[in-house]
Amino acid sequence: MGNMKKKRIEQNEIKRYFLIIAAFLSFMILSLLFFLSWLQQDVEVSSRKTVATNVERQSYHLKSVLDIQFNYLTGMASYMGEREDNLSYYCIYEK
Repeated sequence: MGNMKKKRIEQNEIKRYFLIIAAFLSFMILSLLFFLSWLQQDVEVSSRKTVATNVERQSYHLKSVLDIQFNYLTGMASYMGEREDNLSYYCIYEK
């Protein structure tokens, strides 16, 4: 009878260990899911900030390049307009 009581105690201990292990694994899985969701949200926020900064820099650079090109073309147009031997003269009268 002592042997049977010892087996029953061992079975109860084994069940208790399985419950503790199941609770621990459940806690670890939930903690991992929480961490991964937080990490994903942090990466999304960081990515949005980086993209916004890059777009702002590229917009500023494009505006600068367009301003330089516009000023160059305006200068060329002014120079061509001031010349006596105008290009339109050659186009109209040299045919």
